[in-house]
Amino acid sequence: MGFEVKDLIIFLALVILVICLRQIRKLKKTLAAEIQKRLLPLLSPEIVISKDWKENGLYLKNDSYFIAQHIKIEDVTVVIDDYGFKMTHIIKFGEVDYLKPNESKRLDFKIFNKEGDFQANVTESAVPHLVSPAFSLKVSYANIEGVRFFVTYLKKREKFLIQKIEYGCDLGPGEGKNKDKPQ
Repeated sequence: MGFEVKDLIIFLALVILVICLRQIRKLKKTLAAEIQKRLLPLLSPEIVISKDWKENGLYLKNDSYFIAQHIKIEDVTVVIDDYGFKMTHIIKFGEVDYLKPNESKRLDFKIFNKEGDFQANVTESAVPHLVSPAFSLKVSYANIEGVRFFVTYLKKREKFLIQKIEYGCDLGPGEGKNKDKPQ
């Protein structure tokens, strides 16, 4: 007995069905990833210079409707021009546990010289000197679901612009505060 036309049609329908089911599964995964990306807390760094020198600082504001947690900022190398003398410094930031929606926090940081020596006097007076130089700020944080994001900001003139946003892996239970920096 040979194959009839109806057998061939059934076989082709089955092949088309399998291809469609695979495509649907692929689209579902893509949709789920896009939905998680939409839960991205949007953080905005800003340098604040005010008449009250105690308010001066580098701030991080959550401009979204989502909580950002486990916020880490990579060390930044910046060249500060102080009255014609160019000095290279390394800024090391403290970790921020979380930022609620529309909350702004002043970032704790310390400035070190190229050799790694802490510069206490420079740290206290550095904020006005950070307005001019261009540098990049790499921030990693997680949303409330533990999905990790890596954002690179480029500071040009007086504003920070988002240069790149990377979508990372989920944080497992008990991870976050002790998790190593992204590679």
